[in-house]
Amino acid sequence: MRPAQPLVSVIIPCYNVSAYIEKAIRSIIRQSYKHLEILIIDDASTDDTLQKVSSIKDKRIKIFSHKENTQKVGAVNQALKQVSGELICFQDGDDWSEIDRVKEQVKQFDETPDLGICFTSYRFTGNTERTPGKIV
Repeated sequence: MRPAQPLVSVIIPCYNVSAYIEKAIRSIIRQSYKHLEILIIDDASTDDTLQKVSSIKDKRIKIFSHKENTQKVGAVNQALKQVSGELICFQDGDDWSEIDRVKEQVKQFDETPDLGICFTSYRFTGNTERTPGKIV
């Protein structure tokens, strides 16, 4: 049986996302669901992504950095070896999450004991040539 508030490990791999990373991390820090650990893996960024990540202070954040770029796969694999949570959530370094994202995902796992994976819909906001999409 799952604890009332399972720890959720949020993995944020990042590479050269200096313009977006602070918003991405803050969207996780501000989640309405608070029982989180946040693993941020800088995949050898050549911009100031790592400096921006390091400037954000929250006791739930764990920062890892690679000396050589691993094309995201190595960053994710490293994070998966470090997670403590019962549930794992992924967030790209150039995306952000609505305030109740994690809460709603945990709720789905609670309501559906056989659920193995859970995705969310998305709202595309960065390019006027594309229309908002939704994953069904």
